[in-house]
Amino acid sequence: MVDLSVLPGFLGVILVFLIPPGPDMAYMLAVGLEGGRRAALKAILGIATGMSVYAAAVVVGLGEVAKSHPALLTGLKLLGAAYLLWLSVTTVRHAREMSGLLHG
Repeated sequence: MVDLSVLPGFLGVILVFLIPPGPDMAYMLAVGLEGGRRAALKAILGIATGMSVYAAAVVVGLGEVAKSHPALLTGLKLLGAAYLLWLSVTTVRHAREMSGLLHG
């Protein structure tokens, strides 16, 4: 069972991490400058959703599962690396298409 007495402290630590500007803020600003308020709101909601999923995983104990099954963690890392590679390839393709439209 999850001990809810640690929830206020956990939320406090999360807020401390969210207050100072960092890469998330830079991303939101870049998206907002390019796409406007609506795009910036979508960006920050996406960031918050990702943090929420991470926090939920910590709460349910997925760290302990990863510790007891290292192969599972390695598989997850490889899956994440493949996803990042796919994102980079599609981003480069999209940038080339946009560049061709602008210069062609």
